[in-house]
Amino acid sequence: DAEDEEFEYSDVSGAEDDGGGGDDNNDDGDDVAWEVVDAHSSAESTDDHYQGQNGPNGPEESNDSDEEFEDGDDNDGDEDYEPKEEEEQESESDAEQQQKPRTDLQQVDWEQVNRALQQEARRADDAQAARGKRRRALRLSKADKARELALHESHLLLLLATQLEWNALAQAPVLRALLLSLTAEHSGTFDFYTELSRQPLAYALEQLVRWFNRHFRVVATATTAAEGGRARALLTEARLTDVFFEREGRDYELAVLFTALCRSLRLYCRHTCVLDALRMRQTGAFEAAAAGASPGAGKRGAARERARKRPRTQSGDRAAAEAEAELEPAQSFWVWSEVYDAKTGTWVHVDAVRRLVAQPQEVEALRGKGAPLSYVVSVAPSAQLADVTPRYVGKWSKCLALRIANEWLADALLQLNNDARRQSLGSAAVAALGCHPFASSEAEEQALAEEQSALLATTEAEEMPTSVEAFRKHHVFCLERHLGRFECVHPRRAVGIFRGQPVFLRRHVQTTRSWYQWRRLGREVLESERQQPAKWYARGKQPSGAASGAEGSGGDSDSDDGLPTVSNNNSNNNTGDGRRPMFGEWQTREFVPPPVVDGVVPKNAYGNIEVWSAAHVPRGGAHVRLPRIEKVARELGLDFAPAVVGFEAQGDRNVPQVDGIVVAETALALLLDAHAHVQQGTIERAMEKNQAAVAKRWERLVKRLLLRQRLDDDYGAVASK
Repeated sequence: DAEDEEFEYSDVSGAEDDGGGGDDNNDDGDDVAWEVVDAHSSAESTDDHYQGQNGPNGPEESNDSDEEFEDGDDNDGDEDYEPKEEEEQESESDAEQQQKPRTDLQQVDWEQVNRALQQEARRADDAQAARGKRRRALRLSKADKARELALHESHLLLLLATQLEWNALAQAPVLRALLLSLTAEHSGTFDFYTELSRQPLAYALEQLVRWFNRHFRVVATATTAAEGGRARALLTEARLTDVFFEREGRDYELAVLFTALCRSLRLYCRHTCVLDALRMRQTGAFEAAAAGASPGAGKRGAARERARKRPRTQSGDRAAAEAEAELEPAQSFWVWSEVYDAKTGTWVHVDAVRRLVAQPQEVEALRGKGAPLSYVVSVAPSAQLADVTPRYVGKWSKCLALRIANEWLADALLQLNNDARRQSLGSAAVAALGCHPFASSEAEEQALAEEQSALLATTEAEEMPTSVEAFRKHHVFCLERHLGRFECVHPRRAVGIFRGQPVFLRRHVQTTRSWYQWRRLGREVLESERQQPAKWYARGKQPSGAASGAEGSGGDSDSDDGLPTVSNNNSNNNTGDGRRPMFGEWQTREFVPPPVVDGVVPKNAYGNIEVWSAAHVPRGGAHVRLPRIEKVARELGLDFAPAVVGFEAQGDRNVPQVDGIVVAETALALLLDAHAHVQQGTIERAMEKNQAAVAKRWERLVKRLLLRQRLDDDYGAVASK
């Protein structure tokens, strides 16, 4: 009838709204949608039965509700949506439900029913989140962020120290002599010196890698207790010697041996490694906490778990192994070598363990998606460090998001290189090797600078992103929609169009500030640009006491750089509608303070002067920072102005911090002499006061001693215990 058709239509629409509105090709999403429909239909059926038992019409209403439930769950017209087996199961369950006496409804545990419905709803939410719904991000506090960053930097420093030690092991004379003797024994099959000098370097290195793999074998992770204890031992020269005689070792041990082999053959070889430092808690733990379960919760996680437990076929072993490799954590150490080609002036990537030559792009692919590259560092025989990460990553923008200590690492490498150059750690070893391709240390530094410039050019040559979200933190391109509230694009030269939006270069993004903030930084806005601000900023609500101060006595603070600005009563700062004009650096020039005229120091409306830097001191004036200097200048009758050097937030207003005064240079000598005289008088008075206190204490001591002597003479001495 009409009522049945209407109920059937509403049930199908509910299925589309609850879970089927996503991608039609998503099988997991369809399963989730069907489970949600069953849950809702069950809830409606139980409600109808409950109404039929207690309603005014009694059994008649319950029969109608049962019929509606059967028609609503049939969905005969939707053959693709519901399997036939589920139809038969539902019809059987409906028949059983009709045969049950209605008195059973009074024994239903409604709390359990509600819990079941809530679980179904949570499953639907998890499935919808797994299909791409964005979750609310959990942010670290300032203290947690500082702690995580400190741990990250500390781990990076430890990894750098470890690789410097391994690089020194690759230069050990004993190891190089042993490896060179091994090449001499097998010189009949491969003439190393001839091949390396006559053939292209890449071809000769391929032959060398093949020879190395014929004589050395990579062993897997140790399993027995004895092997486990040996595996946990530190990498030392003795351990590498054992690996040489046993002709087998772990991957990073053989990589260090291969570097030593190249150096014994007079190749200028660098020891290269991946620094897998501790990451900040951004992905695993936080997503698990946000989802309320493990990161693989939901239908997709259950399907993945079932796929793992399912026996593999021979044809699917390779794909399954690759999928599991992506989920496994990164190896402990990823180490290889880089050989310098003097003919081309480039570095050739050589991984003897994985048999790769001149294939740097394969490193990231072999590590898998679960272990992205963040830091790759090379160590030269002279102990010079170089960051070569751009050579081994496919997309620098993704790698840059993981380099939370990018600037810190650059400073650390510079400091370590300076220390190595000053102490000449590697000069003797490199001279002993006889393989240095550079005439001097200056030539090596120039080659390193050219290499860094070439790597930087590769990062700038990255293609334009293909999604809006990828533009948000891209290092080359940006969209205007992702700019901060104090940022603008100048010059506005679009380099492309993405979905109707102009694309700009990231280096053209400029930070804007108010005219007062620029003045605090030693610059002032040009008069011709005051009416043409680069951007307008609509300020939020300010505290009641924030507008009570002004230039010298406080004022409202700006969240741009944390510097307080002038109040609203200045026309250059705000408009009548509460908007603030913001200016770019190209609209400013160096600030020239007003000069001191006839010994009079220029002051603001509050009788002081702002001295944020040496450039803010007026011409012909001097900033004097001495204790009690203001009192001395006032006694001399000199014109001066208290110097405001900052603001301190107290309650809901900014209180100026005064440090010294500004006076005319012509009165500076007089002021200093008077201050010295006052200070001398103060010191003399303090000394006199101190001497009087000392004399008074001695007087008290002498009086007490005399009193004790008189008591002893009159009454006798009291024996002390």
